[in-house]
Amino acid sequence: FVGREIDVLVEGQFPDTHLYVGHSRYQAPEVDGLTRFESRRDLAPGHVARVRIQRVEEFDLIGITID
Repeated sequence: FVGREIDVLVEGQFPDTHLYVGHSRYQAPEVDGLTRFESRRDLAPGHVARVRIQRVEEFDLIGITID
């Protein structure tokens, strides 16, 4: 997935940061890892963000939104 752009359903935000967590269509919420990503914009839960994956940590995808 590194280098790919995927849609991620925003599920939450880390307090006092621009870091978010969610799931892509490739990740089952209770089985697979999460997608953690940074965004310059404020995103609400339920929003779908376009995220470029930069690296993988264990089972989680790490990326940044494409604005």
